[in-house]
Amino acid sequence: MRLIIVHRWDGSPEADWYPWLRREAERRGLSVQVPALPEPDYPRIEPWVRTLRSLRPDQDTILVGHSLGCQTILRALDRPVRGAVFVAGFFALHDLEGPESEEIAAPWVAPFPLARAKASLPKLTVLLSDNDPWVDPEENGRLFRDRLGAEVIVLGSRGHFTGEDHVLKLPEALRAVEAMAR
Repeated sequence: MRLIIVHRWDGSPEADWYPWLRREAERRGLSVQVPALPEPDYPRIEPWVRTLRSLRPDQDTILVGHSLGCQTILRALDRPVRGAVFVAGFFALHDLEGPESEEIAAPWVAPFPLARAKASLPKLTVLLSDNDPWVDPEENGRLFRDRLGAEVIVLGSRGHFTGEDHVLKLPEALRAVEAMAR
């Protein structure tokens, strides 16, 4: 079984809780990849999707996305995978930090067809925080349930699940991965 962790906007494979999840998943016998996505400070859809597709996720792959990594996964899926765990996933963002951030985010929040992603994701767990500054958990939780049939879990006081929010371990994501790996 393989795990691919897709980092966030302005992230890297060594940021946040990714190294911890990688170690824990490898201890459980999973093969783990955490690709460095191009230009993480100015993420664009095509290069990020192309990078993820180059890893060829398949039915023996569980995907974990963080924030923009979740949108990358949804756009990249072109064949069934084992399942996915989305952390701070979104369809709508609020209170971005100025015009440049809004410009970067605009293509990522634009509607796109979800039929292929839905058909490729037999299991989807979405972890949201009740105090995320950009991702409203009620709105996005409803959208993930309605659009993709996701299991949505709202956690207390995790912010946007970043190192700056002091989230360096994420046992809830590990539990969701373990459940999908069975």
